[in-house]
Amino acid sequence: MNSNTRARRRKIAPTRQILRQLRDQGVMMGGPAPFAAKDRSLFLQQLDQMIRAIKRGA
Repeated sequence: MNSNTRARRRKIAPTRQILRQLRDQGVMMGGPAPFAAKDRSLFLQQLDQMIRAIKRGA
């Protein structure tokens, strides 16, 4: 392990400890709700439009 890796771990450790404590206390109970079918469909439509626009411009 090099010194950069050790330095990054020292920076990250306090944040990980705080997040662990919040989870243990029940303050953090997971992430956002999953996409509904409608949300997923809208996302895929927008993504498809962007890909087509990029291909037209290329």
